[in-house]
Amino acid sequence: MIFWLSLIQAVLALILASAMLHWSIDDWKTVNDTETTDSGLGTWYVDLPPFIADDQTIFVFTFYWQDAKKWEGTDFIIHIRPE
Repeated sequence: MIFWLSLIQAVLALILASAMLHWSIDDWKTVNDTETTDSGLGTWYVDLPPFIADDQTIFVFTFYWQDAKKWEGTDFIIHIRPE
């Protein structure tokens, strides 16, 4: 699955189960783990702050599902592009 973002953009993930977002903006050279927050409405979310990137930046992420104790098994990719 591939998505596009502009150079300065906030990232919001809305999902249906508790998870950890495992992500990187430098092809997995450095890794960040961000826990989801329960919305109280049957969904969980991750709201990452805006980051500045160039047009070569690729935001890659996957999920670790807390309740199932398993990885998603797929990397999702968001390409950064100029506005």
